[in-house]
Amino acid sequence: MGDNSIVLNSIFTDNNASTFDGGAIFNNGNNFTVNISSFTNNSALYGGAIYNVGGLFVVGNVWLVIMQQPLAL
Repeated sequence: MGDNSIVLNSIFTDNNASTFDGGAIFNNGNNFTVNISSFTNNSALYGGAIYNVGGLFVVGNVWLVIMQQPLAL
């Protein structure tokens, strides 16, 4: 993701990164915001829905998170 990215009104369903991190979103060192988004049945080695390394991660409003193991956000 680019720095200061905004994910808004998005749906992430059935994504899989079985040998990597972040089933739906992988972020490495950038700031980003997730607003009014749904994450359903995503899976990864680490971070079933979102894997964030070293950036500011802001969650706004209400969103649904349903992840498979290992449980990490």
